[in-house]
Amino acid sequence: MRLPSGLGPWSESLSSLTPELALALGPLVRGVDRLVSGQNPARPGPGTLNGFEGVTTHGHPELMLVSEWLLADEAPDEFLRRAAQRELLHLAPAVHTPTARGRVAVLADTGPAQAGAGRLVQLACMIVLHRRAATLGTELAVGILGRTPGDWHTGDLPELLKTWLDSRGPADSDADDVSAWTRDIAHGDDVWILTGPRLSAKLHGRRRVVSSRESAWGEHGATHVRVTCDDSGAELALPPGPIAVRALRGREFRREPAPGRRESAPAGTPEVPGTLRFPIFPSSAWRILARGATSAELVSIHVPQTPGRGPVRKRLHRLEGPVLAASALGKRIVAVIESDGRLRVQVIGHPLGRVASMSVPVEAAGLDMDDVHQICAEGLVPLYYQSGDVICPLRDGRWWRLAQDGGAVRTDLVTVGPATSEQFDQPHHVTHGPHGKHVSIPRLWAPIEPQDDTVILGGGGYARSADARTWHVVHPNGSRAIITIEPRSHVLGLVFDGREPVLVTSGPGGVLLRLVRRSGTVTLTGWSGSPAPPVIHPTLPLIAALDDTGRLKAGNLVTGKILLHTAAGA
Repeated sequence: MRLPSGLGPWSESLSSLTPELALALGPLVRGVDRLVSGQNPARPGPGTLNGFEGVTTHGHPELMLVSEWLLADEAPDEFLRRAAQRELLHLAPAVHTPTARGRVAVLADTGPAQAGAGRLVQLACMIVLHRRAATLGTELAVGILGRTPGDWHTGDLPELLKTWLDSRGPADSDADDVSAWTRDIAHGDDVWILTGPRLSAKLHGRRRVVSSRESAWGEHGATHVRVTCDDSGAELALPPGPIAVRALRGREFRREPAPGRRESAPAGTPEVPGTLRFPIFPSSAWRILARGATSAELVSIHVPQTPGRGPVRKRLHRLEGPVLAASALGKRIVAVIESDGRLRVQVIGHPLGRVASMSVPVEAAGLDMDDVHQICAEGLVPLYYQSGDVICPLRDGRWWRLAQDGGAVRTDLVTVGPATSEQFDQPHHVTHGPHGKHVSIPRLWAPIEPQDDTVILGGGGYARSADARTWHVVHPNGSRAIITIEPRSHVLGLVFDGREPVLVTSGPGGVLLRLVRRSGTVTLTGWSGSPAPPVIHPTLPLIAALDDTGRLKAGNLVTGKILLHTAAGA
């Protein structure tokens, strides 16, 4: 069953419910969302201009491409035709929007007074606030009034709904419970209280309090509720009696199968991936991409910025063909796939310029189908977006540019890495062309001499070495340092601890991992001996690796904290 378009914004959150309950709860969800959003819009802020992220067919005249203005001089009739058809190309501004610092936190009153209609309103609020958290780029945390203050629950929505459903309290909550829970709330957390009129009256002056009471009745009980949020209120319809009763008993919730039990997931619901292969940090985001069980599957995992933020949320994406390269660019995943003997770009999420229309014959990129199969059987590699084109390494580390006109050009790029900001359309890179080797980083553009030096990018800076032992490191602010590593060691990545450069190295055989600074060397015992070399984040001091059981863990190299560790077989 497909949800109506009016419920589209909440489709991901409503997927935790059966389609029947999602439809029945729809009017209540929309009404609650109007109250919540009307008083507290889920917008991180207007954002600031931060360069450009490709081309678009609309925009201000001053952003129109120079080639289009040239067309106005050379072929004015064609220029007018394109203008009338809205085909003129403009630079698309990139807007940097600050992400929320805190969580969306829900305090639910589950006492006897909230039984029945009150619980249905709370369910609708959980759906609305789950979407709010996703919009703000943060997570939903649920606390139960009457239980131990500070015992917040986080994780996927089905788990949170089960916790909430099983938390019926024997007594109604009071203002002291609210004070105990909110006394030590983290700075920046967006706290919402779900209760009834008795407790809300005692919380006078506190914002983000959603209160409900029954307002109309029919043959089978309450049919409408009066819901208030801060200074606004509305009378909203409840789901019909039979399905409402089943919902309150938990019979209309979708849940993960118990351990050891296999069940087919309902259509349209994300599956929890069972296989992770070749994880990488593909961009400046706090996100890991990995291959799934097949070459046409990608697994996306968000890395929490602090430990202890609940279960890891993983998403499995099945693409339209085998994946050669992929990256997380802004609020989307972009992948180069093979389909019918052609290289295509598939975008999951927000559109990205015109890359989705790219279609390049495999042969145009110097490949045959055996090469494609070999690439897809090996580790995942990142791609980058620049000037409306996609660039990625295809074979033997050679970087190719896939253009919107269907062409493929081998570049003189040697190394490419993301910018440290969210501006993903201007990657840092090293080129080696007829005029020598150069590193291209804002404020750090420089030739590399001698040209045979090896160059690595990391943390917004770079390092070069002639003998793979003595490394000349350049900080993003331009300061320089020299770091010497052990003989026969290999550099995995460059990170910065504030202003201090740090090289991450593996010893002979790739067994021992070390952090090498000018001041000394530290062995990373907990990260040594992995079946495959760990991966280092290109802009942040993060590390990730699969252990010999297939579990993925990620951590902070500077603080030493483990930020995530997936369950075995998950």
